[in-house]
Amino acid sequence: MREAAVRQPALSPGVRVALVASAAASLAILGWILWFCRFGLDFADEGYYLVSIAAPDRYTVSPTQFGFVYHPLYLLVHGGIAALRQGNILLTFGLTWWVAAVCLAEIFGAAAMPRWSRWIVAAAFATVSLMFLRLWLPTPSYNWLAFQGVMVTVAGMLLAQREASPRSVAGWIVIGLGGTLVFLAKPTTAAVTGACVLIYLAIAGKLRWRMLAIAVATAAAGCVMAALAIDGSLTGFVHRLQQGAANASRLNTGYSMLKMLRIDAFELDPKSREALAWGVMFIGGAAYLLSSRLAIVRGLGLLLVLAALVADAVIVLGIPEKPTEFGEFQHLMLLAVPLATILLALLLPHSPLRAISRRHWALFVVFILLPHGFAFGTSNNYWWFACLVGIFWILGALVLLAPATARRGVVGLLLPLAIGAQLIVVTQVHSGMQGPYYQPLPLDKDDYRVDLGARGGVLRLAPTHGKYTTDAIDAARKAGFAYDTPMIDLTGHSPGLLFVIGARSTGQAWITGNYPGYTGSEAIARDILAGVSCDELARAWILAEPDGPVKLSGALLKHFGASIETDYDVVGRFETAPVVGGFTPVKTQQYLKPRRPFEVARAACEGARRGVDIEEQHP
Repeated sequence: MREAAVRQPALSPGVRVALVASAAASLAILGWILWFCRFGLDFADEGYYLVSIAAPDRYTVSPTQFGFVYHPLYLLVHGGIAALRQGNILLTFGLTWWVAAVCLAEIFGAAAMPRWSRWIVAAAFATVSLMFLRLWLPTPSYNWLAFQGVMVTVAGMLLAQREASPRSVAGWIVIGLGGTLVFLAKPTTAAVTGACVLIYLAIAGKLRWRMLAIAVATAAAGCVMAALAIDGSLTGFVHRLQQGAANASRLNTGYSMLKMLRIDAFELDPKSREALAWGVMFIGGAAYLLSSRLAIVRGLGLLLVLAALVADAVIVLGIPEKPTEFGEFQHLMLLAVPLATILLALLLPHSPLRAISRRHWALFVVFILLPHGFAFGTSNNYWWFACLVGIFWILGALVLLAPATARRGVVGLLLPLAIGAQLIVVTQVHSGMQGPYYQPLPLDKDDYRVDLGARGGVLRLAPTHGKYTTDAIDAARKAGFAYDTPMIDLTGHSPGLLFVIGARSTGQAWITGNYPGYTGSEAIARDILAGVSCDELARAWILAEPDGPVKLSGALLKHFGASIETDYDVVGRFETAPVVGGFTPVKTQQYLKPRRPFEVARAACEGARRGVDIEEQHP
């Protein structure tokens, strides 16, 4: 009998109530996050993302191409920062929702639960993807694109089959498209993701070279088309990637192959360990009770599920002012869900793990590996970073429950796991909102309205950040600064300021300053400016921070025949705000305008460059 013809099990009234409440909670959580996309701005990392997305074609060196991918979305929302963030959140949630639904059908069978209930459960699982907001950086970036690309790849992996069919061929094509997106975001993640896909296909018995060729050809075609669209040639694109990787290595930030191949550790503080233990018991207990065949037992499980949903509501409504704070690795409490799943699989009667098919074991193995594959290449702790995409650990652990569903309600078993994960993620997103990255106040305290016009729309910032922004815009206007005028950022940490005043960031989206441990910043900045035309350098203004903590030296200008002391006038001054760029002390920033006529400045630049060439030829 075909699976579609199998009669689907009836859902008890209690489970139906839980499903309706879960659907409402997922919508409320999504709306809550979309609402707060209008608040806050980090002038360092988010500033870099915005500059990269707004004008990705200005720069010839970049290790990641996320700016090109998100640029159409930026144009679609007319440059609005809030709308750009909201589009990113909806895209991530939508992709994860789709993958979760396909995954549930793959593991438990399409007939195991009504379709509508599967989509509700999948929506609850999809909210786990928003763990990415742990630090509240909702603006699209290379990390968001890598995650979205991995999700697309996984969707194709699930759809692909050994034999050719329209659905299977589409799956192989989707694998290639996902691989292209991951490569454009983070080549290191793309390499590991590709290996994970091959492992899955081999173990699951789906690997067939003729079908694999479709995915490889799609990925190759996607990368070639991207290279031609970005640089006009493959050699130019390869140079872009090579130079970007070389710059990252010269900064000494952990991007060498030796440093990437490491095993990181993590440590949970006592409160985190206690919360993790309670989470395992609560989530596992709720799943055990709600999946029971006894109505009175299911009623107890329903109470636990509703209690978790009430906790979601309390947080979303902003009742607790203080966030959950259990240490640096507190978001690893998400491990409570796969641990509870494993515990259920071991303790539930009549659920032998030997009944799990090889195909499902392949899914388990790959989903356990993918989070660390995603983290591969970062200079951050791998466990910390991997948990941002902990949705894969959760989906992978569900494989172990497949045998248990023969005697227990599938929806009753899965829904508490999804809602438990959802509650943990809500606490972590709330923590991010209460302590947003490089921002001084919780987002709900941001009451300073800033209208950036066509360069970002309306945002609500912390009062100190809002004043910093408006002071900088006013100072630029009074100095006669024109939109899209080139500007060299010597502060080392202010790409976002150049974005909000409408400046063209010269050389690179972010010329990184002298941060602790960044040993090659000055040399890289010199090389970046050496690749800029003398026409642009002759017109470029300067943003300086004389007493800045990571400032770049004004001596860099001599390499294109300029002196910061004699060839520029200070035409505007304004103070920074606490925590701007991650630095608490308030500093004074300055706008410097070229003093020399354009032709004189350009000739000096060309002369300086000819002099360098002569010195190299005649040591």
